[in-house]
Amino acid sequence: MKLIKLDKDYNIKLKSQVVNFLDTDYIYIPIENRSLPFHKNQEVKKEEMLFLNVYSPISGNIIGITDCKLASGNTGKCLVIANNYQEKQIKRNASRKKINAVSASELINKIFNEHLKEVLATKEVSHIIISGIDDEPYFGNESFIQKENTKELLEMIDALQSFYPTCKAHIVIKNIDSENITNYTNFMGTYQNIELNLVDDLYLIGKEEKQMSLFEDKNLNNNEKLD
Repeated sequence: MKLIKLDKDYNIKLKSQVVNFLDTDYIYIPIENRSLPFHKNQEVKKEEMLFLNVYSPISGNIIGITDCKLASGNTGKCLVIANNYQEKQIKRNASRKKINAVSASELINKIFNEHLKEVLATKEVSHIIISGIDDEPYFGNESFIQKENTKELLEMIDALQSFYPTCKAHIVIKNIDSENITNYTNFMGTYQNIELNLVDDLYLIGKEEKQMSLFEDKNLNNNEKLD
């Protein structure tokens, strides 16, 4: 897979914060082949789990299932929730206990999907790579998640390293991502076993297989390492 430098307009920049998000009357959530434990007109609350790893972004009432166009371009079944604009939020117990106090199985089962559970179930984990790089040049989802959850991500990696003491942990971001570089440098002194790796702004660098190859080559293939 060849990396290329795009003719990117660096005057186009993403906002650092979400300023406005318009409320919508209905939301449509793809259900794939899932069986749903809901009935028509049932009320759901904001952040209530609808099915595995899928949570309601609003409070409202389920009004049914309909066909809708998915991000893939295909048509699929979607659960339709009508917004009641009440922002009723599900009550959660004080669950954010010190993350290094949980067991390996508890941590893995609670926060990872099925694929990662299988990977982490192995006895040997050589590298943990947390990517803050988006596939497309004008997207900033991964970068924004890193910026908003810097401390939590570092805590999670630190806990995983206690379960896999021989593994090396890397956070990978682009060398032009100045906000995240600043955020991480403010914390990295506390996490001596986690490396912050900066890579060039080249297209396809966001692909998982390409990032893995960087660590298989000679120490990030001459990209920078920021301790």
